[in-house]
Amino acid sequence: MGFLSGGASKILISKASGDTYITFPFISESFNPGGTFISSNAILGDRVRGIGDKGNPTADGSTDVEFRFENLPVFLYAALGDISFTAASGDTPNVRLILPNNSTIPVYDIVVQHGAGGGGKYIYKFQNSYANSFRFSVNGGAPLAATVDWVGMSWAELSSTPATSTEINKNVVLFPSKLTGLIWKAASDVDLLNYATTVEFTINNNVAADNYKLDASGRFAVVPGEFGLTGTLEIITPDETDTVVTGILQGKDIGDNIPDIWITYSDIDRSEALTSDASGNITLSTLDAETVYKVVDASDESTEYTITSTDYETNTLVISEVSTDVVVYGKASITIKLQNLYITAISHDVNDRGNIVHRLDFQAALDPSRSGTDQQPIVVDLSNAGYLLHIGGTADETKGIVADADVSKAIAYHPELSV
Repeated sequence: MGFLSGGASKILISKASGDTYITFPFISESFNPGGTFISSNAILGDRVRGIGDKGNPTADGSTDVEFRFENLPVFLYAALGDISFTAASGDTPNVRLILPNNSTIPVYDIVVQHGAGGGGKYIYKFQNSYANSFRFSVNGGAPLAATVDWVGMSWAELSSTPATSTEINKNVVLFPSKLTGLIWKAASDVDLLNYATTVEFTINNNVAADNYKLDASGRFAVVPGEFGLTGTLEIITPDETDTVVTGILQGKDIGDNIPDIWITYSDIDRSEALTSDASGNITLSTLDAETVYKVVDASDESTEYTITSTDYETNTLVISEVSTDVVVYGKASITIKLQNLYITAISHDVNDRGNIVHRLDFQAALDPSRSGTDQQPIVVDLSNAGYLLHIGGTADETKGIVADADVSKAIAYHPELSV
């Protein structure tokens, strides 16, 4: 007799409207069938309750997800639900943002396979699921991860794992070294990497799920409710000579505003070596209008060349004084902007002779007094996310580079998970 191994398990996810799944790296999962046992309460000359029946089945669960460049936008999109896109024009690149949706969020099907799925056993599909909450914490001792709680309409057992599952074409783990920016956007920007011990936030969609059919056959509606974003910032309290941070903390009270927090993860991925022409022009038919490029000498990568102009419409980089082969690097980044932050609790207790930790609990709000997307409580900037987010069928797209401005290829890395 053998037993299943959790190490062989997997989770697949797809937009509920499609049938193409991707596998995402998870740390733990707790998707389980739920419902109510409805028993007879009639007294018939016995202290024991009468017979019962199952009612109001549920399909809820939770996943701890370890993030890569490729899946972080997927889950942020699942939690927020809207995309703002402005196409490239001349030397202005694409601008692509994930924002809170005013009315709804995407719905997904999630397949949980226990063990290797042999014999078509222990494979469960949780259907029409919404990301109810998303708990994100920056941890200096582990890859970036978050807990996502899901609320679904129904579940079913499958006889096989979906055959259309697609693996990710990149595997850039977001180790702590990929955290290249943690900025407090004050009058003078503060590098919180020099102060912060904790940065965490929770997106809560407050999904209304208690809408059950009167025949107890299940939910007839799952509706996203009030959007909320709360978080915590803990920093080691600097002395009075630190005028920037001390100036921000001093005199703060419940309800006061604190500066926006920008969290950036980035990486550099190598492209092929190229030879420029006599004018120093490099023309790439697949130049990604979302990537920040860096050009170096192919034989000595410590020598950098300046990009003097960029035309994203003709896919051309122009660099000067190049007489050798060069290597083009694309630097991809994702920035999460927590905006319009108001203090909900403050603590700065002394517990021993060591550090004094200044803790600020905050809530993000919609601020109509600001302009554009600065009004939003959270903005995820994918404008420089580049080819690490894409996969497709053509020769260009298999390298992850999209040469057009098609927003349907902008989020996630498969059209079935895009808008």
